[in-house]
Amino acid sequence: EVELDHGWQAYDAETAWLIAEAHGSGRQRVSYRARGQEYEVDLGASCQTNVKTGARRRIRRLAGELPTARGWEILLESGWQHFDNDAVKLLARAASEGRAKVCYGARGQQYEVDLQAMAQTNVKTGVR
Repeated sequence: EVELDHGWQAYDAETAWLIAEAHGSGRQRVSYRARGQEYEVDLGASCQTNVKTGARRRIRRLAGELPTARGWEILLESGWQHFDNDAVKLLARAASEGRAKVCYGARGQQYEVDLQAMAQTNVKTGVR
């Protein structure tokens, strides 16, 4: 969570996942983008900094709280389906880096996800 002017606010699922991944891999810092701003989280100092303005805010992790990887879904013929955890990590990282597109493989297929249009295309068949 990040401490805003009106109190503590939970991170969105993708950002929480990025922060948890950094923590789990022993990294002290992780960057992400939100609402057109770039932020750097310093896990050792328990703060996040707006890279452009230098504004710092306290962060915390509630005991036992684990972020879910279910912030990304795709609409298939059978309805909305969750991406698997590996794809979620890849998509979240690409989004936090401000990338427009990202490619990944699943079930023997290659896909390109357009993060601006929020659309996935099968690279081989061209099906969206």
